[in-house]
Amino acid sequence: MSKCEKINELLSGYIDNELVQSDHQLVEIHLRSCEYCQREYQDMKKLRDAVANSSVEMEFSTEQLEMIMNDLPAKGSRGLGWILLLSGLITLIGFGIWQFAISDEPPWFIKTAICAVAFGILSLFISVLRQRLVALKTDRYQDVQI
Repeated sequence: MSKCEKINELLSGYIDNELVQSDHQLVEIHLRSCEYCQREYQDMKKLRDAVANSSVEMEFSTEQLEMIMNDLPAKGSRGLGWILLLSGLITLIGFGIWQFAISDEPPWFIKTAICAVAFGILSLFISVLRQRLVALKTDRYQDVQI
């Protein structure tokens, strides 16, 4: 690895003042003598300053965004999407379970192990879901908006 490649890797840390003293001094000394690395340093510093000074202005207020997300077509399409997704998943899972149950290929102990894993995952999911629902009901910060 050449000296400039090593310095190039350290430039970001140098700009952010995150280097240990020895690396900081190494970069400073190298920048005094290498025009290529000085240009890289200046370009990185300009980019960092431009990003730091940039601001993104929201086109919509919070109320407008809430109104858009909660209008009837948005709610309807969201509800229809969930219904289609869940009905498709239930159909596929049911078919998979049926095929697994009637198949003679895997031995009974493999079927038992797979069922144990599936029921274990299902019970963990139900446990977490229950905890989330209880927490949702008792959450003091539920109505806080950013």
